[in-house]
Amino acid sequence: MSTASRTDYWLQRIESDKIGVVARLIEYEAELERAQQPNVKERRQIIEEMLEHADENKPILDWLDAAIIGVSDAGMDIVYSKSKILDVFKDMGMDHAEALEFYEFNTMPVAEQLGIVIVDDTIF
Repeated sequence: MSTASRTDYWLQRIESDKIGVVARLIEYEAELERAQQPNVKERRQIIEEMLEHADENKPILDWLDAAIIGVSDAGMDIVYSKSKILDVFKDMGMDHAEALEFYEFNTMPVAEQLGIVIVDDTIF
């Protein structure tokens, strides 16, 4: 085998190995992210446990589960994150402007009935 052939062989081998390592890193990162997030059933169970003493007259919107960040001190109100609510709307296919408009016209008017919404996307 000539020197050029050996060099080409090793360069191809190195390139192939780099691609394999990158693919394994991407798979590992995805697996790690999945492991850190509770699945839907676990999240619902955690939310229900947090809300044992919540006001029964306040609705819990299943589709906003991902935006729940806790409960009030007295455990009577659900606490939502505004930025996470916007993320839910974006996951539904809205761009940021549409999500913000939907929030302002459809969520803010009933926010008091839902619980507490923390405005966590503003820098003071």
